[in-house]
Amino acid sequence: PQHMVAWTVNATGLVQPGEQHDLLVRAEKHHVALLAAQETMFDDTSAMSIGPWLRLSSGKLPGHKSGVAFFIAPKYKKAIINYKMVNDRIITLTMLTKSGPCVFINVHAPTERDTTQTDKRKFWTALDYTMGQIPKHQIIILLGDFNLRWHGRFPTENDVLGPFTFGMGTAYLATHSHNNRDLGLEFFRAHRLIFLNSHFRKSPENKATFREPGTKLSTPIHPTFHAEIDHFYGNYRARPLCHDIRARPKLY
Repeated sequence: PQHMVAWTVNATGLVQPGEQHDLLVRAEKHHVALLAAQETMFDDTSAMSIGPWLRLSSGKLPGHKSGVAFFIAPKYKKAIINYKMVNDRIITLTMLTKSGPCVFINVHAPTERDTTQTDKRKFWTALDYTMGQIPKHQIIILLGDFNLRWHGRFPTENDVLGPFTFGMGTAYLATHSHNNRDLGLEFFRAHRLIFLNSHFRKSPENKATFREPGTKLSTPIHPTFHAEIDHFYGNYRARPLCHDIRARPKLY
């Protein structure tokens, strides 16, 4: 197909009866071809059918809120070339498109506040190794919950960030933790990846993907209470093929 719609969703669990069904019904209504889910809480690492959809899942670690999965819509299943379950936070999928092979990497990064620096570096090292196995001439798209808040763009960051970021501004970073931002910036530069979200001007309602705990649905969207932590990144081949990225407030 000429155009694909891809979603990324931190599902906060898909193991209860009906949760997968409800999510896929929503996806079908919006003609989604590929759905990347994080924090699925699935125990198993497997490939299985969920109705007409194909689910590729990498299971969680015991005691962890993790697990990642791809759900592929029926008419796109024949486009699959290969897939790899890397660990409980990373899974890759290669599909044949009209522009050539496209590698999707579904990512669930550790949180900024509740994760040790050692565990954060372990994640980024695994992602770095994963990227190293992919031919650079292929289309590469990373999507998922990066638990990374850019807040703004410094003048030296034009190689990674576009003009449209969501957050409190770069001054905010001087007094708040930003380990994930630093580790992410180092990784994206090393692999020449672009933050695709930041190249599309959107309203706050279509930028924010996360509500701080305790924030009411009725609270106006503002960086004080909301964040953009679900991201798409791409290499030089992915950028011209990406036509739009927007958050759907009713999904989170």
